[in-house]
Amino acid sequence: MPVEVTIEREGRVTVATYLEPLDMKEIVEANDKATREFLQFATKPVHSILDLTRVHKLPSNMLSNSLSMAKKLHPMVGALVVVSESSFINAMSAILSKTPLGRKVITCKTIDEAWEVVDRLLAEESAQPNISSDAS
Repeated sequence: MPVEVTIEREGRVTVATYLEPLDMKEIVEANDKATREFLQFATKPVHSILDLTRVHKLPSNMLSNSLSMAKKLHPMVGALVVVSESSFINAMSAILSKTPLGRKVITCKTIDEAWEVVDRLLAEESAQPNISSDAS
């Protein structure tokens, strides 16, 4: 299967690894699987690493479908970290980052850099005090 999704960091990070050939149907199925298996049970935002390092050609309808999917993101979706060395894929990611998704879209060139970004986000979130509704 050209898209494999795993959950890492105690349920706080999904890692989607994409392989060619890739089509939008598989991307949508992977997104639905992540929502069904991981996001619906989340109590904190779940950040996503989208590993496109082995993809050189995106489906022709990728941008329009990505924008459509982004409008329907699960409320527990956190930052989206796109990993690619492809200037075309990174340009597409930059376009997504400028749309009002309500989510951060960050582009990295290596998986190690993506993990540094995600680990920093997790550390920032854990440093924030929990606000309880019964604290009066």
